[in-house]
Amino acid sequence: MEDKVLLAVRSAARITRNWRKKQIAVLGGSILLVAKQTGADPMAVLHDVMEWLDDWLEENGKGGDKR
Repeated sequence: MEDKVLLAVRSAARITRNWRKKQIAVLGGSILLVAKQTGADPMAVLHDVMEWLDDWLEENGKGGDKR
């Protein structure tokens, strides 16, 4: 029984890890696209996105800056 639990936990961790990698790739691609279309520095766009996300998380009771 314990082996099945460990397998399930490892499988869930693997799915989560892959999902996070995809989220990061999509976010990075979006930031680069916005920077290219607006002529802004990609790091400036990234910082704007991070600031917006922190504000949104605080407004929705999800906690603030976790860095």
